[in-house]
Amino acid sequence: MSDKRARISSDRYWDEKHPKAEITYAGRPLPGRGENYKMDVRRFIWADDVVLWKWLERAEGVTQANNVGGDVLARAVQSYIRAAITYTSDSTVTTGTPEFWQFPVETVKRMRGDCEDGAILIVSILRMLGIPAGRIRVAAGMVLDQRGGLGGHAWACYRRYTDEEWIPLDWCYHADSHVEIATRKPLRERAEYQHGNDIWFSFNDYFAWSHKRTQSVSGRVRTSL
Repeated sequence: MSDKRARISSDRYWDEKHPKAEITYAGRPLPGRGENYKMDVRRFIWADDVVLWKWLERAEGVTQANNVGGDVLARAVQSYIRAAITYTSDSTVTTGTPEFWQFPVETVKRMRGDCEDGAILIVSILRMLGIPAGRIRVAAGMVLDQRGGLGGHAWACYRRYTDEEWIPLDWCYHADSHVEIATRKPLRERAEYQHGNDIWFSFNDYFAWSHKRTQSVSGRVRTSL
């Protein structure tokens, strides 16, 4: 099988491994109404945006890595987001809404965000810079936190070119941007991520997938199979 046919086969396998689902997020208030509205989680991934492009022009290391692409670019974006964005909990967001998801431009304007905000930004930037949708997505599920307890988390998940394995591109909990992409353990071997077996859902700008048959996550995200 040619390399191109193998990639197409791999893309199709991962697109169909988990059931596609209508996953909505209802944590953003409608201006002037005091009520939250539902939106498709895929709309959080901005694969082309003029404001983000302007911000990226000043992203040291990312522009050079974009000339190489692939795994080098994925690591450069992860490294840059880790250095540029300050991790902060949702409680600091002035809306008072728990589990508040920011759009990518909101994260770069505030220069801070929760785990999902950085993950959404990483996926958006990599899509803008040409990484195929089939290789990048946001994943949410249970992981071991820094104290060894289980907790909910969101991270960017990337299928590397070297061996087609999925690896986390985490910017906060278990950040490993100092490690070359090719030498990292794949997600299925990472105990801190429950070997990838406790993911609730994942999404990019094309599809959303339900990994668990759950109807609600934290009261904000709902899955319809």
